[in-house]
This record gives sequence, structure tokens and C-alpha cells, in this order.
Amino acid sequence: MDKRTLYALLMIMVMFLIFNQFVWKPQSEQKQKQQQATPTRTTTLTDTTKAHTQTTPEAVVESIEAGIEVKDDIILKNSLVEVTLSNRGGIIRQVKLLSDQFKMPDGSPVLLIPGGGTIAGLTLKTQQGNIHLPDLILSYNQPSDTEVEFFLRQGEAQVYHSRFVLNEDYGISFSFKVENWHPVSGSVFDVGSGIADTEARLKTKAQDYRFILNANNQMSKHTMADLGTGKTEFINSFNWAALRSKYFVLAVKEGISESPVLTNQYTAKTINYLNPKQEQAESPAFALKSDRDFHNTWQQGFLIYAGPTDFDILKQYGNEMESIVERGAKWLLWLSNIFAAVLTFLHKIFHNYGIVIIVFSILLKIVLYPLTLKTTRSMIKMQQIQPQIQELQRKYKDDRKRQQQEIMQLYKETGTNPFGGCWPFLLQMPIFFSLFNVLRYSLEMRNAHFVGWITDLSEPDPYLVLPILMAVFMVVQQRMMRPPAQNPADMDDKQRAAYQSTKMMAWIMPVMMFFIFKGMPAGLVLYWTIFNILSVIHQYYIQKHFKIKEAQ
Repeated sequence: MDKRTLYALLMIMVMFLIFNQFVWKPQSEQKQKQQQATPTRTTTLTDTTKAHTQTTPEAVVESIEAGIEVKDDIILKNSLVEVTLSNRGGIIRQVKLLSDQFKMPDGSPVLLIPGGGTIAGLTLKTQQGNIHLPDLILSYNQPSDTEVEFFLRQGEAQVYHSRFVLNEDYGISFSFKVENWHPVSGSVFDVGSGIADTEARLKTKAQDYRFILNANNQMSKHTMADLGTGKTEFINSFNWAALRSKYFVLAVKEGISESPVLTNQYTAKTINYLNPKQEQAESPAFALKSDRDFHNTWQQGFLIYAGPTDFDILKQYGNEMESIVERGAKWLLWLSNIFAAVLTFLHKIFHNYGIVIIVFSILLKIVLYPLTLKTTRSMIKMQQIQPQIQELQRKYKDDRKRQQQEIMQLYKETGTNPFGGCWPFLLQMPIFFSLFNVLRYSLEMRNAHFVGWITDLSEPDPYLVLPILMAVFMVVQQRMMRPPAQNPADMDDKQRAAYQSTKMMAWIMPVMMFFIFKGMPAGLVLYWTIFNILSVIHQYYIQKHFKIKEAQ
């Protein structure tokens, strides 16, 4: 096997191992744990906390205002989102996205909170014990469609007041104040229901879902397997925490108030929720805890973001919240952002992301044309000097060292680079990895129809037409690039084995690439296929040009 082929093979294997580790990594233990779980109700972090601590004392319940009607359908609404709240402690029961862009597989609106779950549950640590606000029925006032206030009275005094305000997109400002009640030394803000499944295909859920934390001047991303049964950590400087599914996010950012109480601890874990697909009934969840000395007045606030993983919208919230969007490795983030911007721009012109990817492939081929031309010429030169190489191999068959010296001298004299054919492949790797994340996780690719059977470019081709087409053109390209046939009788045993290996690789590599690409997003396979087709056409005309030039 010659060095070029060996190097290319090694690169293919490295790429396969990387994707096997980080994209398709088996989650058998995770699934086994999920299948063994048989929950009968939604389980939250608050439920777990209450099981080990004192719940709202009866004295507290008896002392507050009684006879308040339960209201579970309090609605805040703007043009993008509808938030359903309850006066059972002033919690969020559901978040519905109203945009036609975001639909469930059955055509219904996207719901971000699993059925039966809640978020924004609050627990207060007081001298009387832990007061779990969802145990209490609160009075409420709704001055507008985007604002609601909850409050508790003890006698004539208002002892608790909270306020939710929905902004113009997907942000919900939440603040609360405790005064003239029991001295408070701590609070727990719960996002313990997890984030709901919104996609029909959940095969890669274990890799797509994340708990993301920006605290202690660094950012960390955790898969469900990382969280296991629980993770608790004290933090010095909390910015935000988020639950991200493939395309949507529930995030909580530290709020600003006149006398802020800063979050100083988080607990994150994987929780189970009721779901017909029991093996998938799992989600990351978290709770935020704040502690300080007992105070008669406790005032705190958070900003809740409940919406799509839109890079531009999240960036407006500051503190690197745009990093919630999956764009791949940090050192390639700049390239992923460029590709995302170019694809978005092209979509304004062509309105079909399949066509956009084809146009993008053509533009990228044009940009890389000088390098491709240089490397193609190098490969053609390698083919042209194959008879001379074979002659040197025959002449110095018994002296391998001298043979290599003469061949290297021939490369030098003819200006040929034996590794020239590898550079286009190596250059494609950062492009490939950047495009993988852009095409797989960009909201624009969700349910993006191309043609016929390809109704979602972010998911694999269901009939494997694109992977097969890609493999076919790889075979064509390999045959165009192969060196002239050699006579095995003129080779020694090692050279014969290398020659046979080279012939085999012309078939093995396309087959390997087929199995790698068949589980990848159809948009990425479309890009790679179009790029290969363009490479074959380009190579054909260059070879034709060289033949005409030689004939003259």
C-alpha cells in the first residue's frame, strides 16, 4: 500500500472513531437504566428534596389567607409564545411556541415542558422550616396579557409577592420578595421537570440533550450520562444554566434587583417523566440554590428563556448565552458561524435548503479551486511518472534503501509531491466537522424539505439514496485517480501486496464511507455528494486538458 493511500485510510479511520465516540456512541447502559424505570408521575428535583426535608409547616399553611380559588390556566402571551401558569405557588405549567416554524411531528405546536411537569417552583428556607410555595394557593392579579403578579397575605400584611413579565420574544422575567413574614436564609428555584421531547426521531437523544452551565468564569456542558444520578456544586459567580434539547432550550439567568441575592449552588441530574416511549422518558434537570444569613426581607430575581436555540436571539441576552447553540468545537466556532450565515443568506434567495446546500457546495468548490487544481495536477504527475517508478522498483528490487532514494530523487526532479492528493481531504475535515453541527443543529434545518422523500435535511436519508449516490461517485473518483496497471511479475512480494491493497482500497473506502454517512444528516451527505460530483467533473476536464497538451 503506498503512503498516500495509507494516509487517507488512516484519516478515514480517525474520522470514523471520532464520530463513533461523540456522535453514535452506544448508550446501552443508559437505555437499560431508562427501561428499568417505571414512573407513574412526573418526578422533579423538588420532589426529591421534599422527600428528605421538612415540607411546608402546617402552622404556615393555617396562618395565610384561605379560601382562594385554584387557577391552573393563567395565560401570558405574545406573538411568539404562550406561557401557562398556576396560582399553586405561582409556577409555570407549560410553554407553547406559537410560530408556524416550530411544529411537532403531528403538526401541533411545540410544548417545552413534559406533560404533568412544572418549572419555576420555589422553596424558601425559614426559621419555621422549609416553605414549598407550590403547596400554597396564591392570590393573583393580571394587569396585562404579558404580566401576572402572585401574592400571599398573612392577616392584613402582604408577606410574599412574585411577578412574571413576558418580554417581546421568549424571555420571562421572574422576581419575588418576602417581607414581614418569617426570616429567610435560603431559596431553591426548581427547573426539575426537564425539557420535553419535540422530535419524532430520538435515537441520538443521549448525545443531543445537554445541561449547560456558565459559572465560576467558565462554561461546562454535560450529557445525560455525565449527570448520572446527580451532580451538586458550589459556585462563586453564577451567570446562567440551561437545559437544551436538539432545537430548544429552557435557560435561567441570574436576575438584577435592588438588593440581589446571588445563586451559590446548583444541583443537576437526570430525571424520568411519564412518556409512552418508556426507553426515552428521561431528561436533564436542575435546581438553583441561594444561601445567606437569615434576613427579614428576601428579594431575588431570574430571567427565564424558554424557546428555540436561535443564535442571534440568545446572543442578545449576553453572557455568552449564544454558546447554548451547538456549533461544534470552540476552535472551529468561527468557521461554523460563517457557514451558518452564508446558508441563511442563500436561503433568502432560493427558499429551499436542499438547493441552498447545492449552491453552497458549488461556491465552496470555486473558493477551493486553486488548491484543488494544484493537487489534481500533482496526482496526474504521479500517474505520469508511474512507469519510471516501476522501472526503479525493478532495477533496485534487492536494495530497498537505494530504491527509496532514487524514487525521492525522481519526485524532486519532476516537482511531484507524493502527498499532494491528501491535502484536499485534510482540508475538508474542518469544513466537514463545522458543517456537521450547522446542518444537524441549526433550527433552519429542522423539518427542512428538499425533494420527494427527503423531508428533513437534519435527519438521515430514510431510503439511503444519497449515501449510495455518494459511494458510487467515490468509486468513480477512485478509478479516475488510480495509477496505470502494473505487472505483478515485476514486483517483489511487498510491492505486490501493496499493489493489491491499493486496488482493494478503491472499493473498501467507498463502502466504509457509505456506512459512516448513512446515519448522518441528509444535508451533510448532500453536500459531500455534490462536492464529489463536482470533483469528478473537474478532474475529468483537467485530465482531458493534460492529454490534449501531451498530444500537442
